[in-house]
Amino acid sequence: MTKIGFKNFRKFEEFPTIELGGCTFLVGPNNSGKSSFLKAFMLLMSNLKRLQPSGVSTPFLKDFSFDVNGHSEHFYLGDFFSNLNDKSGDNTITFIFEKDGIEYSITLDGSHLSADSGQIAPLRRTYLNFSKLSIRLEWSFSSPFDGTLKYCYDPEILINQLNLLSNGESHDLANDFLMRALWVTAQGIPDFFGKIFHNIKTQKFSVSGDMIKKNSFVAKLSQKKGPQSFTEHFYTNDANVSLNKASKRDSAITDILKNILIIAQKRLRENTEFMYIEAHNASHKNLLNPEDKNDYLAQSVNKYQNASVDKAKSKQFIEHWMQEFCIGDSFEIKSIYNEAYAVNIISNNGQIKPIGVLGTGSIQLFILLLNIATIIAKDENKTICVEEPEQNLHPELQSKLANLFYQVWNETRGKVNFIVETHSEYLIRQTQIIVASGIDTGGHTTDEMNEIMKVYYFPKENLPYSMDYSSTGYFERQFGPEFYGQTVSLMRELFKIERGLK
Repeated sequence: MTKIGFKNFRKFEEFPTIELGGCTFLVGPNNSGKSSFLKAFMLLMSNLKRLQPSGVSTPFLKDFSFDVNGHSEHFYLGDFFSNLNDKSGDNTITFIFEKDGIEYSITLDGSHLSADSGQIAPLRRTYLNFSKLSIRLEWSFSSPFDGTLKYCYDPEILINQLNLLSNGESHDLANDFLMRALWVTAQGIPDFFGKIFHNIKTQKFSVSGDMIKKNSFVAKLSQKKGPQSFTEHFYTNDANVSLNKASKRDSAITDILKNILIIAQKRLRENTEFMYIEAHNASHKNLLNPEDKNDYLAQSVNKYQNASVDKAKSKQFIEHWMQEFCIGDSFEIKSIYNEAYAVNIISNNGQIKPIGVLGTGSIQLFILLLNIATIIAKDENKTICVEEPEQNLHPELQSKLANLFYQVWNETRGKVNFIVETHSEYLIRQTQIIVASGIDTGGHTTDEMNEIMKVYYFPKENLPYSMDYSSTGYFERQFGPEFYGQTVSLMRELFKIERGLK
C-alpha cells in the first residue's frame, strides 16, 4: 500500500491521503491522531486479506470487518460505532488507498446497524480507479446482496497503450496489468489474438506490433470515440447472473475488464501481512511461560523459537544489534521441560546473565529485535507497526533506532517496511543525519530518500503534514512548538531564571 486516507474515522472528519515510505514516522502530541492512522492502516490490511478475486460483476469487497484477530492480539479496534467520527452526518466511514498505481475507495454504511452488530459493516459504495488505463469500476449497494455496477473505459487510451507496448516504448506497471489481462483473455478465446504473445518472461512481455494492429478487436476498439460508460445490476452471491445479463457489453471488453480486475485483486491481496509491536511493559522474569498471553517477552521468544527460519541468520542479526544497543554480545534460549523458556544474555567477556536482570529498555529492545529477526529470516513482505519504541531508552540509543529501521528496510530491499509512532526528538534527528550524510543510503538521491523516509507531523487540532528533507538533511517545514521547540523553550526558561528575569 503506497497511500492512505479516510473520512469520518475516529477524530478525523477528513484525513488527507498521504504517502507511505519504507520507513514512515508519525510525530505529534498525545491524542493528535497517530493511533487513528495506525488503526486505519491495520483495518485495511486485515480486510484486504479477506478478498476473494472475482470478475467485473462482483465488488472486490462485500463487507468490512473490525475484527483483526490473528493479525494483532494487542490492538483493540472496537466496532463501526466506536470508530465513527462524532460529526459524521450520514453514518458512513470511507477509506481511500492506493496500491500498484490503482486508487481504491471503500465506504461503510452504518445506517441500519444496531449497537450490538457493528463488528461487520455493510458497504454503501466501493470503487476502483485505474487512471493510467482510464478504467473506473464503481459498485453502489442497494442492499448487502445487490446493487448497481457502473464501469467506464476509454478505447482510445487502450489503443494508445497497446501501440506504446507494440513499439517497445513502455513497460510500466499499468501496461503490465494490461498485457497480463490480454494474455489471460486470449487463453479463453481461441485464435482471438492469434500468436501476438511471445517471449513471455518474468515481469516482461514482448509483443508483435503488426499482429496487434491487424487484430479485429483492436480495430473495433479504435472505431469507438471517447469514454464508454455502462451501468448494470450486480448480485454479490452470484457473479454469473449479472455477467449473463450484460447484453450491452462488448464481450471482449468484458473479459479484459474482468481480467484486469482479477489481476488487481490478486495484487491487492499480496503483501498485506503486518505486525503490531505495542508500547509495553517488559517483564523481568527469568522463567518465561508461553501460556502467559500478557507476557510480551515470553510470547516473542515462543514465536521466535517456533518459527521455521534459519536460526543462524536470525541470530547473527540479533547479535549485531544487541552489540549496537549495548545489550550484550550474544544470547541463548533454553527450553525448560518443553513448558517454559530461560533466556540468557552473554557479554563479550563470557559473563552470563538471565535476561530478567537487564534494564527495562534493554529487554524491550531485545523483544523488538526478536520480532524483526523472525520476519527477516522468513524473507517475508511485511509492514511492522511500532508504537513508541524509544520508551525507557536514553537519547543515544533512541537515535540508533532510526539506523535499525532504515538498515532493515535497505538490506531487505524494501520487503520489510516500518510505520513508527514516536515522541523521540533524537530518533527523528538521526533520520536527518542519515539523509544528510548519505552514509549507507545506497546512493539514493535526496528526492529518493524523501520517498523512502517519510516523517509526518500531527498537530493537536489541524491535519497532519509531511516534513520533507532538504539535501542538507534539514526539514522543509517546521514541527509544532511542542516537539523540537520544547527544548529551546525550556532552555529559555532556565536562562530567564538564571538572570533573575522571572
